[in-house]
Amino acid sequence: MRCFIGSILSEEDQHKLAHLRSSFTDLAVRWVKPQKYHLTLEFLGDDVAYEDLEKHQVKLELWQERFPIECLATRLHGFPSPKRARVLVILLHSEGRFEALKPVQRSFLPHVTLGYSRRKTIVVPKLKADVWITVPKPSLYLSKDGQYKQLKI
Repeated sequence: MRCFIGSILSEEDQHKLAHLRSSFTDLAVRWVKPQKYHLTLEFLGDDVAYEDLEKHQVKLELWQERFPIECLATRLHGFPSPKRARVLVILLHSEGRFEALKPVQRSFLPHVTLGYSRRKTIVVPKLKADVWITVPKPSLYLSKDGQYKQLKI
């Protein structure tokens, strides 16, 4: 199972972020459907056994106590870099609250994926967004065939 711990954004916040796309109709981007906008706190892997999810449940319950988190969607960014992006994202600033969860050992850049390059890479246009959103309590999710299903352990 391909699983992650994350938060699906509210419909209202999905619309706020989707509205930003209207400024970039000329970009060769395959846009993510707004109902799939989410913040991934930790990707658990492509081949996670159901039994292994129990160990992540304890961490999830601790993290849930810190939510919801108000944050500012600040600017567009791209992975692996803004000058040769394959993935177009909006960065989230939470005054360190997401980073304090220490969701992963490597550097963590809170973001919501907006789209994927239709070409090899794109240059991310500069956009300062300043859109306030509220990230709800996270859950465990199964990702299969482009669909997200909340898991109950």
